[in-house]
Amino acid sequence: GFAEASNGTWGFAIDVIYMDLDATDDDRLAEIDVKQSAYTPMLLYRVAPRLDLYVGARFNDIGGDINFQGPLGLPPLAKDKGWVDPLIGARFATPIGEKWNFEIAGDIGGVVAGSDIALNLWPMVGYEISNSAQLAFGYRILYMDYDSGTGANLFAYDMLTTGPVIGVAIDF
Repeated sequence: GFAEASNGTWGFAIDVIYMDLDATDDDRLAEIDVKQSAYTPMLLYRVAPRLDLYVGARFNDIGGDINFQGPLGLPPLAKDKGWVDPLIGARFATPIGEKWNFEIAGDIGGVVAGSDIALNLWPMVGYEISNSAQLAFGYRILYMDYDSGTGANLFAYDMLTTGPVIGVAIDF
């Protein structure tokens, strides 16, 4: 989900990502449940009619558990980890037809705190269905490389998450 409010020059937005990923192996030896969420509040500033710069922080939370089945009788395992990536980014939007527009947003995070690096790229194409509403279609690319701890306490997350995005934008 994504929500934004602005007065033309300054704006505030929040981006929320949630994934519930489950897996069970074919032999039913284990059931794996992983949940991932990222909450990104941002402060936006319009520097040109089609260009916004923004700063924010991505609050990442990943948790998972494994429940073993079968004759081994192993105890369940669970692990949760959270971290914050400060970020800076830009968003560019331009019309590409009478009712069509193109928008691309991207940011870099981590580096000085949190992830070693976190990259987000989000191109979108929008179609204006009325003066105050549009349909949007795009693709999200989010990469995070984070690690903490050592030895048995090492937590490493080096993941590229991608996928299509569909949305509706409504202007009030």
